[in-house]
Amino acid sequence: MQFSRIGRFKPIFLRNRLHNNHYVTNTKPELADGNPRTTPQEVIAPKISTVNPRNEQPRLIDVGFNTSPLTNKNVDPFHHVVNLDSVPKYDPSQYLSFDAMPGPKLVRYCAKLWNIIPLTRNQDRSIKQVLRADYLYGYLNWYNSIPLFKRMVQEYGAVLRIQGPFGGDLVIMLLLEDAIKLSQKEGPHPIRFCFHSLRHYRLKNKQYQHPGPFFSCGVEWKKMRDILDGTLQVVVPRQIATVKNASKEFVQRIAQIRNRQDEVPITFNTEIDKWSLECVCALLFNKRCGFLETSSLSASSESDRILGAVTGLIDAIRRCEFGVPLWKLMGTPAWKKLVMHSDTLESAVNKYVSKAKESLRQTKPAPEKESFLEMLLTNENVSTENALTTLLDMLLIGVHSLSHAVGFLLYHLSINPNVQKKLYKEVCAEEDLQKMSFMRVCIRESLRLKQPIPVLNRVLAKDTIIRNYYVPKGTSVLISTQLYGIKQEYFENALQFKPDRWLNDEMKLGGYDLNSLPYGVGGRACFAQQLVEMQLSSLLAEIIRKYRVEYHYGVIKSTSTMLAAPNGPLRFTFIDRE
Repeated sequence: MQFSRIGRFKPIFLRNRLHNNHYVTNTKPELADGNPRTTPQEVIAPKISTVNPRNEQPRLIDVGFNTSPLTNKNVDPFHHVVNLDSVPKYDPSQYLSFDAMPGPKLVRYCAKLWNIIPLTRNQDRSIKQVLRADYLYGYLNWYNSIPLFKRMVQEYGAVLRIQGPFGGDLVIMLLLEDAIKLSQKEGPHPIRFCFHSLRHYRLKNKQYQHPGPFFSCGVEWKKMRDILDGTLQVVVPRQIATVKNASKEFVQRIAQIRNRQDEVPITFNTEIDKWSLECVCALLFNKRCGFLETSSLSASSESDRILGAVTGLIDAIRRCEFGVPLWKLMGTPAWKKLVMHSDTLESAVNKYVSKAKESLRQTKPAPEKESFLEMLLTNENVSTENALTTLLDMLLIGVHSLSHAVGFLLYHLSINPNVQKKLYKEVCAEEDLQKMSFMRVCIRESLRLKQPIPVLNRVLAKDTIIRNYYVPKGTSVLISTQLYGIKQEYFENALQFKPDRWLNDEMKLGGYDLNSLPYGVGGRACFAQQLVEMQLSSLLAEIIRKYRVEYHYGVIKSTSTMLAAPNGPLRFTFIDRE
């Protein structure tokens, strides 16, 4: 019987470490020019105490993040950023080892204890498969982790490492400038990990070749991303009239569901979901699907099944990803619901795909009338499977992200009547959405405070220097964009809703446009920014022209989970304007 012991079966988190005054590594870091270095696998290194004595600072490289043009304050109180654009080969006199990175000590002690417990190889592998540190991402991402990240900044500084007792490492980056530098160095094919359960369902249960654009990596992802970018640029301008009509119907729907005090019911969140789903489906299929028609939303209708499947699937994924992933070992209730809702949604979308393929076989529409789906199906580089998973991902991620953004935007305007009054003057004087400058900054400010996806993630494709620590490839990294958006170092009065800040300041940090912060950082940022802003502008213009929006209840906060949602009912009062 073979046992998992240090030296024979090294866990992942022990593969790069200082051991007996030697730095041991199993990978060959790359130089700035991309060529592998030719150093021996074992490098004689002094102890950390000699590299960084108490009375000396380690040798650091400044990248110029001294002050912010937004606040003229010291952005980086730690001031230990390394220029990732010119990373030399590993030098223990210049860089600190990965083991020196601060982090919770308890899990490190558990890691050491784990390695003296005798287990068979299969037992060791099974436990690590379920309890690796990078699965903590599910806990941190589906849990309101922003308060936790704030405490981590105070206790550990700008970067910390969670060393998994059962394998894997998780690095949390708590300053925006570090995330910017990392995104500039991650190359053309950034690696993202999330939704392990849905990825497993598609690759194992459905036997798909690719899990979908939201989950794919590498060359295939880049090829599909370029196709989607080009397709959206063509389709989005055609959808302005359709989204405007859907927004007018939503305004009429508000009038129908208000009570005598002009207040909407606690189910108003669901009404916004219907509008969002109508807009997304209109984009994908170039047709109205009737989600705003009350007569079409019976329990047996296709529209109701799609709406229920999208909402149910998000909840099932949350339950699978939050905590210990027991669905890997058994069919948990959450896993069974994920399979059920995924099957329902895929079946409904497959009908649209089949109809579109049949229609294309009979006659090809004029280029200016092609839907998003038809453009994908007629592209020789896109398979039917890729088209299907693209539609599923856009429904799954896009619908709730859009509806939650609407809820937060209405909330911010309702508690800031002066801002709402200024916006009302603009929408009354201007019909063209492209010329509504104050509308755009209101949207940006709301997204800054309540970001749709508050925590991003990456997997390092190669050994990287992060804040002067030598981090091995394969390490999972969390990037808290929500925390960046509310930090006083980057924004004056960061917790206040002040759209005018986007009109007066040059919102850049180290060459990075802060306007794009809610949409992600780097090559895997959201590709639908233009579409989202058009949809939000269209709906908001129709609502503000018709109603004065008020809110008379408690503070609405963000759940700050993977898909951040309002933490309470949106009981707005919509008062008709005279």
